[in-house]
Formats: sequence, structure tokens, C-alpha cells
Amino acid sequence: MQVHVKTAFLVSLCCIGAPAAASGPVLHGYGGRTCVEYLETWRRWEAGQDTGILDFFGYEQWFAGFVSGLSLATGEDVLRGAGVEGMMRRVHRYCEDDRKQDVFGAASRYLQELSELP
Repeated sequence: MQVHVKTAFLVSLCCIGAPAAASGPVLHGYGGRTCVEYLETWRRWEAGQDTGILDFFGYEQWFAGFVSGLSLATGEDVLRGAGVEGMMRRVHRYCEDDRKQDVFGAASRYLQELSELP
């Protein structure tokens, strides 16, 4: 239980800085992109378009780095065995539900929900 509290704390701490102000923390990489951009990349990836495939792998690497860092910081598998591909599918659904958020926010929401599982 204590490890899950630690994960929830780290995810919520990360979310505090998500809408980065000019003088505040800066969100780098694919996580700073909008859900609209993510969904467009997904569409192009499914259509087999080269630019979609390249961007899709960029997102995949960003997710892998994000969860790897959190897993190392917490000492647990923050994906709880779901894998990066499962995370990407769930983020896709979150983005479809709320296109105003960014990819980081959708990913953080997913990790928060996973951390609340028994």
C-alpha cells in the first residue's frame, strides 16, 4: 500500500507542473503535445502513413521513458504489467474523451487509476 501511495504522490506531483507557465517547469517531448495531435498521429499510424508511423514510435518512446523514470523512482512497475502498448491505447481513449488535455495529463490520469487498484 505504501508503494502505491508513493506512486500516486509522484504522479500528482508531476501533474501540478503540467500546464507549464513561461517561468515554471517546462514539459519536453511528446508528452507536451495535445491530445488532438496524438489522435491525428494515431490516425496516420493506422493508415500506414510514414509520418504517422515515425511520430507513433516517438510517442511510444516518450511513454517508455516516462514510466521507466517513475518505476525507478518508486521501486515498482507503475504500469502493473499493462505494458506501454496498453498505456498508449488507454491514453488514446482518454484523449478521445477530452481533446483539450495534453498527452502528459492523459498518461498521468491512467497511472493514477492504476495506482488505485488493489
